[in-house]
Amino acid sequence: MIRALGKLLQTGGDQECLVKGGGDGDAVPSREGLRRFSDLLSHKQDFLKSKEKTENIKIAYDEVEEFLLEKMPSMDQFMEVLGRLYINGFEICDHAMKSYGWGVYLGPSILDHSCQPNCMVAFHGKTLTVTAASHLATLEEAFISYLNPALPINIRQSKLYNNYFFKCICSKCVHSHKSKGVLASEESAEPEKVEKEVKEKRKRQRGRR
Repeated sequence: MIRALGKLLQTGGDQECLVKGGGDGDAVPSREGLRRFSDLLSHKQDFLKSKEKTENIKIAYDEVEEFLLEKMPSMDQFMEVLGRLYINGFEICDHAMKSYGWGVYLGPSILDHSCQPNCMVAFHGKTLTVTAASHLATLEEAFISYLNPALPINIRQSKLYNNYFFKCICSKCVHSHKSKGVLASEESAEPEKVEKEVKEKRKRQRGRR
C-alpha cells in the first residue's frame, strides 16, 4: 500500500485526489480513450457496510500512517486507493501457481468474471498476458476467472460476494445441479428474465465496464 501511494503521488496524484495518479493509462481493444486508475471503482461504500472490513482498513491506515507521517492522505482518499487495488488487482503467480505479488493491470482489469472462463491469465515475471481459448468477436465476450473455478459452487459464491461484492450468475453457476439451494430464485424465474438479469448484473460485476 505504501508503494502504491508513493507511485500515485509521483505520477500525477496529490493528497487531495490520489486517484488522478497512475500514469497515462492502458489502451483497451474496441474502447475509445485510455483506461486510467481513476476509471476503476473502489466499492468504498460496500467495504463500509462490513464492520470487519472497516476495522481492518482502520488498522491498515494507522500502520501506513506510521511510515508516511505528514504525507498521509485522508481516510477517504486512502479507501479510494485501497478499494481500487483490492477489487481490481491480480495475484501474481509463477508457473506453479505460487503467489509472489499483487498488481493492478489497468487494461486486463476490465475483464469480467465467469466460473467457466474463455480466457486464461498467465504471468511471465511481472508481465501479464491474457489468452483467449477461441476467437472472440468483441471484448464483451471475454471472461476470466477471479478464483479457482474448480471450487464447489457455495465456496465460489461466498468468495466472490465477500471479496468482490457480487453474486456470480454465469452459466456454470446457474445450471449446476449443485447450485439448487444457492440460486433458487434465479432458477425458478422465467428464462427470458434470467437472461436479462444476467446481462445487467454482468455489467455491474466489479464495476469494470
